[in-house]
Amino acid sequence: MKRIIKYCVCLLVTVALAVGIFIAVKLNQKFPDKIVYSGYQAFSEDGMYYVKEERLYFMDNATGEKSVVCNRANCEHNDSTCNAYIPGMGIRILVYGHYIYISYFDSDTFTNEAGETFYEGDIKLIRTGINGEGRKEIYAADSGAVLNMMAMGDTIYFAAYTFNGEFQVNKYDSDCAIYAYNIRWNKLKCIKKYPHTEGITSEGVEIIGISDKGTLYIERDYTEGDPLVEFTVEEVGDIEDINEIAKSKMTAIRVHKIEEINIKTGDSDLLRTIEQDYPYFFAHKNKRYLQITDFETDMLTMWECDDRFTEKKELFTAEDAGINWLGGYMHVVASEYLKALYDCEEDRWYIAKTSFTQEGTYIPDTKKVDRDKNIIYIDATDYTGYKAGDLLPGDISNYAVRDWSVFLEENYIPYEDLTEEQLKSLTWIDIK
Repeated sequence: MKRIIKYCVCLLVTVALAVGIFIAVKLNQKFPDKIVYSGYQAFSEDGMYYVKEERLYFMDNATGEKSVVCNRANCEHNDSTCNAYIPGMGIRILVYGHYIYISYFDSDTFTNEAGETFYEGDIKLIRTGINGEGRKEIYAADSGAVLNMMAMGDTIYFAAYTFNGEFQVNKYDSDCAIYAYNIRWNKLKCIKKYPHTEGITSEGVEIIGISDKGTLYIERDYTEGDPLVEFTVEEVGDIEDINEIAKSKMTAIRVHKIEEINIKTGDSDLLRTIEQDYPYFFAHKNKRYLQITDFETDMLTMWECDDRFTEKKELFTAEDAGINWLGGYMHVVASEYLKALYDCEEDRWYIAKTSFTQEGTYIPDTKKVDRDKNIIYIDATDYTGYKAGDLLPGDISNYAVRDWSVFLEENYIPYEDLTEEQLKSLTWIDIK
């Protein structure tokens, strides 16, 4: 009898977010067993909030000092009686006004006698005062996740999904929705529902921006067809061939729709439909961007788009790279040494000096740039003497603030100031 292999070829964005997966260049290196990393940050006028080891911390801009965001005396910050205690995964943070909004979920899996694996857990969105007082639950569900939050006026908007019935591995039917929470009146309402449709899987909805008109840009993505394919052991040969064999048999199609939603009526206008493996859409002020990656060649292409997210101007291509958004700046990272910054507001490029030396101290990982305050938030771990592939220290969440203009001058070169020799050696990125 031939042994049948079932393989899921649909890389599920929704599930990846649900289990709190974060992508970082450093993850490709060998970490010590007790690595400490915080992938969750949010920023206020006065500093940065972040979750680390199930506790909410605040780092002050002016002093650089860090403290647990809890106002209870003699609190050990290790259970639900503490306002700063944030257990679980899939954490999202938003600081707005006098409150911090935090979503998270606890989860577990179990397998029945038939060998079927199921998920169980709950999701919460809470708010707490910026001084760690007055914790309040805003939204709760027995499954799923809050995908992201944005604020405008007196309202917090967020996208969420819940599993349609029980979640079972390789069965990703879910109901999605966009919610609005009015801060002044303490009221939550659903402004747009995306119920599960028969025949599609791995539905997801995310708020990607707020338009100049005060409407929301929404990305809805789903898979048409069966994301599972079957083939025999004899077809596999080498285990490394599984991905290629699976892709050749795949019939499922990933669909992405960009909508503009009227926040008062819930009416939507379809702006763009694209059938592409994992495009990423971004909106910053009056600028809109589309990132497309060719997974065969690992080549990333970034486009500036028009109001309907249609490609208008190609900005650059980069090989085996990722994008971080730092508040008006696009940070292109191909390795610890190969980095570039694009100023979205001034349409200006900066190239990391290490792109040409590829030796010496790493440029610290950057979290956000505040142009108005002239500060940058960084991972301040001392990497002096470290080279690619070296073991990193156990805690890489040693955050700090620096003078942005000084940091930029010390670590980056304006593109227009590059020498001919430097331009010729800049082969990992092609700036248009």
